[in-house]
Amino acid sequence: MFGLKKFFSAKEQQNLQQDRKAVVSRSNQNDKFPIGYDENLIDRLKDDHTELVRLFTSVISHVENQRFTKAITELSTFRTLLTSHLITENTKLYLYLNYAYQKESTTSEMVSHFRKEMSHIGKSVMSFIQQYNHSGITAANQQKFLRQANEIAGILVNRIETEEQRLYEIYEFSLAVAENA
Repeated sequence: MFGLKKFFSAKEQQNLQQDRKAVVSRSNQNDKFPIGYDENLIDRLKDDHTELVRLFTSVISHVENQRFTKAITELSTFRTLLTSHLITENTKLYLYLNYAYQKESTTSEMVSHFRKEMSHIGKSVMSFIQQYNHSGITAANQQKFLRQANEIAGILVNRIETEEQRLYEIYEFSLAVAENA
């Protein structure tokens, strides 16, 4: 697990230290708890990230080399994996974190912010994919596609880094808090 000081500002560290005393206890994981802690979840989400980056990089490469049919096929595969990844995050990660930190306003607000931000990013990426699935990728729109795709790639890489360095650590930390409660 990453060290908190490495990725969190001093203020965030202070707030997280307060949240360590939170009510993320075993009692939260009783029959009323909507979803339990999944020790493999973060590894699966990170594996998804690796594959999403690989696929999107492949799409860009295909377009750069004017292999438009292959690009559309990879873009469709990317869309499928991204959709699955977002559903997993929403139904397993965010649901768990919202419940685990429901009484800790700082962490709860941070999780809510991550969720809303990812929802916006997801909608933008899906709109981009839909646009090119509908119109196709051709020599005529190749440069426009590449500009947009490179912008999206930057946003996705930044988001992935932020999730893995902050959000996933909060998830992993929640178990440590529960075990020490």
